[in-house]
Amino acid sequence: MQKTAIIGLILLLLTGCEKIFHPADAHLANIQSYNELMEASGGVYARLLYMVRPEWGQGNLYLPNIKGDDITREGSNYINFYNVGCKIDSILEDPYEKYYIAEGENLYRNLYLVIISANNIITQFPDPWSESSEYRELIGEMYLIRAYCHLRLVRCFDRIPVVNDCNVDFSSPLPGYDQIYGQITADLKMAGKLLPQKSSESRIPYETPHQGSARILLAEALLSWAGYPANNTEKYKEAALIAGNLIDSADYFGLGLMPDFKDVWKRDPSLNKEVAFAVSYADPWEDKTRDYVNRFSQTSTIDYYSWLYCSPDSFINTPDFYSCEINFYNKYPASYRKDLTFFTQVYIPPDWWEAAGHEGDTGYIKIKKWDCCGRPAYRKFLLDPVAYSTTEFDNWWMEGTYIFGTPRVYFFRYAHALLTYAEAKARSGEPDASAYEAVNRIRRRAHHVDLNSPSVYDLQPGLSAEAFADSVVWERAWELAGEPEGRWFDLVRLEKVESLPRIRHVFEGDVPVYPITKEDYFFPIPEGDLHLNPNLQQ
Repeated sequence: MQKTAIIGLILLLLTGCEKIFHPADAHLANIQSYNELMEASGGVYARLLYMVRPEWGQGNLYLPNIKGDDITREGSNYINFYNVGCKIDSILEDPYEKYYIAEGENLYRNLYLVIISANNIITQFPDPWSESSEYRELIGEMYLIRAYCHLRLVRCFDRIPVVNDCNVDFSSPLPGYDQIYGQITADLKMAGKLLPQKSSESRIPYETPHQGSARILLAEALLSWAGYPANNTEKYKEAALIAGNLIDSADYFGLGLMPDFKDVWKRDPSLNKEVAFAVSYADPWEDKTRDYVNRFSQTSTIDYYSWLYCSPDSFINTPDFYSCEINFYNKYPASYRKDLTFFTQVYIPPDWWEAAGHEGDTGYIKIKKWDCCGRPAYRKFLLDPVAYSTTEFDNWWMEGTYIFGTPRVYFFRYAHALLTYAEAKARSGEPDASAYEAVNRIRRRAHHVDLNSPSVYDLQPGLSAEAFADSVVWERAWELAGEPEGRWFDLVRLEKVESLPRIRHVFEGDVPVYPITKEDYFFPIPEGDLHLNPNLQQ
């Protein structure tokens, strides 16, 4: 699908944004009522949700994340993605390489489709201050989503076109990082003015974005701007200032750490202070069919799901699910958080045990080091305190049945703000007591102790700025493991991707036949766009 998908996008742009929203009823894109605004906004969210359904395989939002060390996906088209470069001409005949580049084009296309869909709304309200508050908050959500998509694009494709209206200039030069991040931060600042002030006042309370959400995304964008490849290190100070002010005002915005890590993943979103920017589906536990009606009246299903397999004697590649890389799991510190993040114990069915030549009862086996079982599967995205304590659950997974869990996909949560503040503070000077407290609150929760009291799990004062920042980066890895906006982008901005082959388990696949270089950090701009605008050559 190389040129076809991108040219298809351009044709949609040239014929008007409305066809992206309503292919069968284009005139509805001319928004004349609040109901039509809601419908158009729902279309934007639906396009965003479209990218977080792994089984659809179209513009998969998690595609870059698979190259990190915290998450992988088993399946015929995903094995060894981390061993495939994006711009190595000598191996373009490799089927994984071809598929990976094609999926990268899907990602590129679909992110821009979300942006254009949001632009169709934003451009119809050039003076949002003249609109009612209910209009303004939806327009603010569109600014935030547009900023998020541009941020994801620059993180995945390096320098990318900035699209802030419904027109395309095919002669425009490739923008610099200041222009790209300038647009992202300007959109987030506008969103911060238009959105409701706090989570309880959000359009859908505790779920849709508010002013605190915009500040968390702004701090994260500044952290990214400070790192590779933009390397504008002055942005560390701004990131620390934005995140620090947010932390100081967290109660006002209705934000905070949930005292129990388990509660972050509970199905009921009410009073969940951790939500900053997430998309929600209808609760799959209420309807066991494959198609669910989400919050914006579109059909969808839950993002994270898993088959659980374990063999006592052999390594099994289990099909088509997101899971954790083996060495990342083995290095992850033992803790309450680890037990909730992964399936740290499995049940070996008697027939499997006997087939392997063993006798006696099996039951639950606690896994401290994962080497004999197929994959360390993620638990936190599926966590439900009832379902995980029933015989029914054991029967489900032994039969290879899909297990559905939390009807929410976090992009950013309050934990990002604490960790971004701690790291940015260290990289813009010396970590002070507030920086230590920010990361220590995360560490205390990981061990299920009081968040506000010093503990034996705290980072001890006296670390150098470099050692402190490194500790925070690892804490980000543990806390945000498997989440869309976490580990992979940290590896890129800190130029640590080259270390991946050395830290991977032998079961993860062959060692790359070429050295990983900076060329492998990003997807290439799709060929179709380069043909239409040669100025986009990087």
